[in-house]
Amino acid sequence: MKTPVDMALEEMRWALIDGLNEAVNRYTLIQIQQLLDGAPIGVAYDLEDATMYVLVSSQRAGLNELQRLDLAKSLTEFFHTFVVPVQSTHGMNFWGGRHGDPFVAYKFALLDRPLKLTY
Repeated sequence: MKTPVDMALEEMRWALIDGLNEAVNRYTLIQIQQLLDGAPIGVAYDLEDATMYVLVSSQRAGLNELQRLDLAKSLTEFFHTFVVPVQSTHGMNFWGGRHGDPFVAYKFALLDRPLKLTY
């Protein structure tokens, strides 16, 4: 039987497929609970491309610029690498899961281009 974390990761994986198509295979997906007010978020990263996407449930209100900067700071501290938002403040990307509500995807860059992430 799948745990709630397994089911959430599966939904996030479907959202990544929706948003990234074939490129999804380059990304490692994890779930983190302590970064955004305790709400679970998905973090998908590709070290070769130095990109990271954060998936947040669309039921949660969109993040404004200051909240994305705060999230980037938290991601920097969590992963021990310099993370910055690269998405403009206008428009949001909605990526659909398989069964649940879609996710809002926020794009970040890993400025110091780490060879691996520790968490």
